[in-house]
Amino acid sequence: MQLLTRQNLTVHEAVNGADGLQKIRENRAIKVVITDFHMPVMDGFQLVEAVRHEFVERNIAIIGLSGSGDDRLSAKFIKSGADDFISRPFSEEEFLSRVSKTVDRLRLIEETEEKSASVNAIVSTAVDGIITIDAGGIVEMLNTGAEKIFGYESAEVIGRN
Repeated sequence: MQLLTRQNLTVHEAVNGADGLQKIRENRAIKVVITDFHMPVMDGFQLVEAVRHEFVERNIAIIGLSGSGDDRLSAKFIKSGADDFISRPFSEEEFLSRVSKTVDRLRLIEETEEKSASVNAIVSTAVDGIITIDAGGIVEMLNTGAEKIFGYESAEVIGRN
């Protein structure tokens, strides 16, 4: 806990998985969840699955932790939807490096989504006809300019070649 606050990160501590899930519901600013496997009420796997199910629209990274020594926990956490897993005991440097990389990755995702939204806004309002086609020749997007030029509604051509 102190490791994270010393890195100027805001920490919300939960007493169990259900409490953690409630804190995520109440605070949209939560971007990273660090969860232990062994918790009362709701274990780490259940928390990961609940977060992935309930917060599909939010970019929330999850790091699982365990000191059980079971090598299969790492794979199980990842399969449940966690982004990373750290076995205890771990060094302070390893923990902070993994959290930092996770936070950096989330920032890149958010920046990419913002830029994509800006490009989509420009493309959709352009007077020129713009059509995007994937490598297989399937139409992915047709703006209003292209609809006017070619006489097709986007719903008629998206997904076709």
